[in-house]
Amino acid sequence: MPELLPLRVAATVLVKTPGALLSGLWSVLKTIGGLTAISLWDIVLVLINTFTFKKKVGSVIPPGLPGHGGAWPAFVPPTSSDSRSPCPVLNAMANHGILPRNGRDINLDELAKKINQTCNIAPTFCKSVSTAIRDTFGRNIIDLGDLCSPNVIEHEASLTREDFYFQPDVTRPSVPLCKRLLALAKDRPTITPADLSHFSSIRRAESKANNPHFYMTTGHKFFGSANCAVLYEVFAGRVDDIEIMLLEERFRDGWEPRFVYHSTRSLQMLISLLRAGLEDEWA
Repeated sequence: MPELLPLRVAATVLVKTPGALLSGLWSVLKTIGGLTAISLWDIVLVLINTFTFKKKVGSVIPPGLPGHGGAWPAFVPPTSSDSRSPCPVLNAMANHGILPRNGRDINLDELAKKINQTCNIAPTFCKSVSTAIRDTFGRNIIDLGDLCSPNVIEHEASLTREDFYFQPDVTRPSVPLCKRLLALAKDRPTITPADLSHFSSIRRAESKANNPHFYMTTGHKFFGSANCAVLYEVFAGRVDDIEIMLLEERFRDGWEPRFVYHSTRSLQMLISLLRAGLEDEWA
């Protein structure tokens, strides 16, 4: 005969179980509600973009904000004690003082706002990214260096960083990789989405063949394509802008975002195009 639980223990289990169920249900509903709100917000942005004029050159970033008219705050290279990430744009924002120069104690809501203002990327996309980071780390304050955690947001086969197995300091750009990426333009002033898909396929094949700890999930593949989409749209594929960003992690004097379609849906279309051009995306 199975041993019976003491009455007060059984009562505790019964009390806690409904609470846990309600907490889980509330978490699911909150997630669904948040995604629905972001989707509706993005539809509004699509309509605004469709029926309003594009921003004029020189005024993509509003007056009073860093980068208005191509005037960026002073660039200061990071010191050995500063925190940096695998993302060149986030590092550049810290190097220019748009984010804390030491790269520490960054509020994720403020991070989403700063990315939107600096890169003219849809606030819905920025909000989705900050929410994903918050869910990953379970807190709203991070250091840029937190994003270096292997196989969380940092991933294998990066276009600008060596795999963690070969170079544990993923805050440092790989000059050879960056130059190989830029060389895809050949005599053209820009790199294309097809170039980015092609190089992504090459990098995945190289990492898979040479890295004994190679690990890449479907999520990592999608995130890698999203990075390519943002790089292409924000800089319009322009080699002169991208070169300075990737190798020096700073904004070129006079540069302003080239992003045209200010919504998450437009980015998703480009992400789909990039993924379609990858040889192993669905493998």
